[in-house]
Amino acid sequence: MTRALRLFLLILFSSIQAHAIEAVLSHTIFYLPDTDGSMKPYVEVAWQANPKSLHYVRSEAKTLSAMIAADIVFSTDTGIVREDRYTLQTPAKNTEQEVLAMNVIKLHRYGMPSGKFTMTFTLKDITDTTNKFVVTDTFTIAEPGVAAFFSGIQLLDTSFAAKSDNVFRKNDDIQVPLCTNFIDDRHSFLHFYCELYNTNTAIKDEYPLVQHTFISQRENESAFPRFSRFDTIKPGQVAPYLGDFKITSLASGNYYINVSLVNGLHRQVANSSLFFQRYNPNPEKTKEDTSVKSVAALENVTVLDLATTFVSKFTYPQLRAILKMLIPVSDQIGYQTIKGFLKKPDELYMRYFIYNYFSGVNKNNPKAAWDAYAIKIREVNRLFSSATTRGYETDRGIVYLRFGKPTDRVQVENEAGANPYEIWVYDVAITPGSGRKAGNGMFLFYRPSESVADFTLLHSTVPGELRNPKWRSVLYVNQNGSTNSINSSSQADQLIGNK
Repeated sequence: MTRALRLFLLILFSSIQAHAIEAVLSHTIFYLPDTDGSMKPYVEVAWQANPKSLHYVRSEAKTLSAMIAADIVFSTDTGIVREDRYTLQTPAKNTEQEVLAMNVIKLHRYGMPSGKFTMTFTLKDITDTTNKFVVTDTFTIAEPGVAAFFSGIQLLDTSFAAKSDNVFRKNDDIQVPLCTNFIDDRHSFLHFYCELYNTNTAIKDEYPLVQHTFISQRENESAFPRFSRFDTIKPGQVAPYLGDFKITSLASGNYYINVSLVNGLHRQVANSSLFFQRYNPNPEKTKEDTSVKSVAALENVTVLDLATTFVSKFTYPQLRAILKMLIPVSDQIGYQTIKGFLKKPDELYMRYFIYNYFSGVNKNNPKAAWDAYAIKIREVNRLFSSATTRGYETDRGIVYLRFGKPTDRVQVENEAGANPYEIWVYDVAITPGSGRKAGNGMFLFYRPSESVADFTLLHSTVPGELRNPKWRSVLYVNQNGSTNSINSSSQADQLIGNK
């Protein structure tokens, strides 16, 4: 049973118990830079109690207040790692109405080592010791590495800019946690916070880094188009992210809020997800059938009658194939959008995406832009297709579509001590989406074995493309498969060297 569901059931059933504090608890793992440059983990624990479930005492001044004892223990299989005990007295109130309007919430942060932990949390009503709340949860704190990674995702009840210093303040904002993962129809927005670490360790060729934030039905799977956002990330040791989605149209069900970092090679570098439940019996209807504004990659485009355009003739299988054909020439946002379409198809959006891509190439004649690209597709299919793979999905086909025909193509089939390989040389290669030029850019492809028909990209000297400084140890092998000494007369070593 998930933690969110378990807590929700505890609240639901506690209302029929004679002596039980009604409360919810959440925890999120964050990291702080240490003096040596490393990242040190800490756990942020927040809890909230229903004021109606507490026992109040009237003072001599005729005011009402309650006293709660909190006890939190972090333990492993070998014993207690850390514990904390404290007492909370609610603010004095004059009337029962004021008491019931209180927000009884507390937040504490605990520095922790990495590892797997059990957290046991207990609330006791000091004036009625039988009135208590107990919950146990387990979690793992990952050892921080040098590569980019995310914190946990924290749901927020509210956030606003503030200069006053208190426990809820982060990055000049007051951020009050939502201590449950159950979001009812009183909430119009899903507010959340997370942090991204160590993007300053990424090498230059990995940029641009793009963060994709989205809601999905399954963890890290296809995003709902209207709940999807892309942000370009700058280098830094800690990058805080405070976001929200309007969820009035999100129907009741189980969902995930996800963050994913993708580098310039279209590879996912890091990700984090959080489960939540939504109760919304009357979801707001959207106008997705008439607008494409909710798709991040289709913002600021002209919406028109697609029946009058060249994309109207394509069948659904053809639309999927064309989207795959566009992957080699897409930027990060476009790539993520295509990936989402392939996992969760939406035919209308797919048509708009294709049309607007070629409209961006040739505004006056998008069809001509498509026709020109279709010629390139047929060419790479003729040159590089195999029995199992279309040419535009092979490594050589992708490079051909992205950079065009190479200035020189060196094909080496029978070099002693080496797998068959090809070197493509470009006098001027342009990195897609950046406008940067890389003179004398080269790509090294190789065939891993005789049973493999296609060539795989092993190394490139073009910025933003796959760079593998250890390409020699892969390319040069003996007949028994072990690494061979470098052949000084090898064309690969002479052309590429240590580039």
